[in-house]
Amino acid sequence: MPDKIGRQCIAAHNLYMQYGLFNSAGWIRWIAPRLLPFLAYYENPHVLLQYETAVQPSELPVESFASGDGQFAALRHGSGADALYLALNMLRPVSHETTGDALSFDIFAEGSLMLHGSVQPLENGASANIGGNIPLFDNESQTVNMSSGITSTLLNQPVFDSARAVADAAYKYGYVQRDVILARPEQGILGYFVVMDDISQINFDTTVRWLLNGRGETASGIDQRIRWKSAAFEPPQLRNTNSSVEIVYPIGIQGNQSSAPGMLKSRFPFFDQAAHSLQVQWIGNGRRCSIILPYGEKEQPPNVEAQGEYTCLIGTTDMFSFGDITQRIKAGVFEHVSEYTLARIRGGKTFPAIVMVSGTEFRYGEHSITGSKPITVSFDGLRGGIQSIRPDTLVTISSPDIKPGAVFFIDEKRIAVEKQGILTFTISEPGSHSFRGRD
Repeated sequence: MPDKIGRQCIAAHNLYMQYGLFNSAGWIRWIAPRLLPFLAYYENPHVLLQYETAVQPSELPVESFASGDGQFAALRHGSGADALYLALNMLRPVSHETTGDALSFDIFAEGSLMLHGSVQPLENGASANIGGNIPLFDNESQTVNMSSGITSTLLNQPVFDSARAVADAAYKYGYVQRDVILARPEQGILGYFVVMDDISQINFDTTVRWLLNGRGETASGIDQRIRWKSAAFEPPQLRNTNSSVEIVYPIGIQGNQSSAPGMLKSRFPFFDQAAHSLQVQWIGNGRRCSIILPYGEKEQPPNVEAQGEYTCLIGTTDMFSFGDITQRIKAGVFEHVSEYTLARIRGGKTFPAIVMVSGTEFRYGEHSITGSKPITVSFDGLRGGIQSIRPDTLVTISSPDIKPGAVFFIDEKRIAVEKQGILTFTISEPGSHSFRGRD
C-alpha cells in the first residue's frame, strides 16, 4: 500500500486500541487492549507488519471530504476523541446480506459511536436492510445497482458544511435525495446535523419505512423527540462517561413511530452489543426533516420549536426551513426561495451565517443574497463558499456591512464595491467558488 495510507492505517489502529472496540462492557472491556492486537495479527498478519513499530504514524484527516468517485462523504468538525463526525455511504450492497446500504450513515460525537448503520435485527422476517439508516419502500431490500451518489458538496466552510446524495438506482420503485448539513459548534452553541430526505416517484399507496439505529435502548419523549444514551470510548475505568443523542423532527412527514430491538454486530461475537432501531412509517411521497443533536454528560440539547409548517427554531439562534425554488417561505423577517436554508442569527446587525441549498434568494432584515440561477451558499458573514449549478450566474449581496471602496474576492478575482450596501458579480463557470473580503 502507499506509504501515506500505511501510516494512516497505523494511526487509525492506535486510536482504535486507545478508545476500545464498540465500547465493550464488563470483563471484555478490561482485556480488549491485550486481546485485540493478537486478533488483528491472526486475521491478517502482514497488514501491520508492513512497517516497523518505530515508524511514527501520520495524522488522520480531520477535514470534511468526499471520495470514492462520489460514493462516500464525511462531514467533520474537530480532530480529537470528541470530534463531531458523520460518514455517509452511497456504495451499493454487494449482496442483500451486507449492511453497507446506499444512504446509510454513522455518527460519532462526544467520544461515542452514537448512530450507526450496522445493526442486525432480532425480529423474525425483518428486512435485510433494517441495519441501514435508510428509507425502504414496501419493506423491500435495495438493489445492487449503483446510484448517482454524492452529487454536490460545499465542505470545510466556516460554519455550515453540506452534502447531497442521490439514490436514483438503489430502489426498484422510488427515488431518494438525502441532504446532510453539519452545523459547527460555537461558544454556547452545540454542533449538530440536519438530515433532509425527499422521497418521490413511488405509487401513492407505497409504504415508506424510515429507519434509524443507535446503540442501547431508546427513550422517547414529548414533541417528537427520541434519545439514545451511550458511553464514550475510553480506557477501562470504574465509571463510564456517558453521552447522548436526541433526534427531533418538527417539520415534514411525521408518520407512525415505533421501535425494535437489534444487535450491533462485530467481527468477533463477544464484542456484540444491544441496539435499538427507530422506525417511522407512512404512505406515499414525502419529505422528512431530522435534526440530530449530540451532547455530553453535563450538557443540555437545545429546544427545537416549529415556526409554522416549513420552518423551525433550533435553540435561540438557528432557523431552519425548507421549500422549493417556486415558492417564498417567510417566518418574520427570515425568508428564502430555496430547497433548504439554515441561518445562524447573531443579533441581526451583521450578515448572518447561512447555508442555502439550491436557492435563488435569502433575506434576513437588511441582509440578502440572490442568484439569477439556483446557487448553494455557505457563508459566515461575508465570507465562505458559493456553488453554482449553471454558467453565467449573476449574484447580488445586500448588507449595511458592504461599504463603498471595500474589496471582495471570488476565487481570488477582485471585486470592488461601487454602491453603498450592494455587491454584484457574475460567476461564469459552474462549480464551487471561494468568497471573501480583503484580509
